[in-house]
This record gives sequence, structure tokens and C-alpha cells, in this order.
Amino acid sequence: ISATSSLDGTTANLTVNVWAAEGGNYRVGVVLLEDGLVYNQSIYMEASNPNYVHNNTVRKLVSSDIFGDAAVSIDANKLYTKTYQVSTSGYKSENCKFAVYVLKQDGTSYFTNNSLYVPVNGSTGFRFEEK
Repeated sequence: ISATSSLDGTTANLTVNVWAAEGGNYRVGVVLLEDGLVYNQSIYMEASNPNYVHNNTVRKLVSSDIFGDAAVSIDANKLYTKTYQVSTSGYKSENCKFAVYVLKQDGTSYFTNNSLYVPVNGSTGFRFEEK
């Protein structure tokens, strides 16, 4: 998979590309995350840390479901593209990124086939497994 994000004010635009090496039914999931949030953290058997830095904090589920958007059939060696628009209002866009993941159907279940992070206003290219 690859993903590109642009920022227009407080609206993040995200384009996800899924290249299917094998044909099948796939779902795409997207979550908006934010890094660098400083809040109190209670740590078991230790004193609380009032200045704990929280990273990878889930801010928003972008896809329609945690298990991804509705399944789509993708033929082998074909590209599927999905776009999203997300408000980043109330968040520090420069500290935000998307977690993008692809699930592939196996019988009646789905498993995570691939995943990546892409910064808001950034891109992450394809990485292919070499055989």
C-alpha cells in the first residue's frame, strides 16, 4: 500500500493506494493518530507522571468501521484507490499521522495484510516484498 496526505487549513485529504499481489476481497482501515500529548499518566506500582508524553493517541476513526470500509474485490496485480477527507480541527496537524491498514478475506475471516503510517501532509510509498 501507499498513501499521500495533503492539508488544506484544518482539512486533511488522504489518498490510499492498494496494490493487490493476489486477487481477493479487501478492506481498508484508517485511524488518525496524534503524537506529543502531555498529560498525567498513572503507572502501576510507581508514582504518577504529570508530564508523560503520549504518542500514537487515537484521535479519530476515519474509515467507516475499525475493521475497515466495506469489502471490495481487487483483481491480482491491480490498483485500488480510496480517498478520505478528515477534519484536524482541535489537533496539532504537524503532530498527526494516519495509520492505514489493509485486511484480506480468508474464508469468513479477515487478517491484516499490510499497514503503514503516513504523516498528515506527507506521503509513504509502496514497499514490495521481494521473493
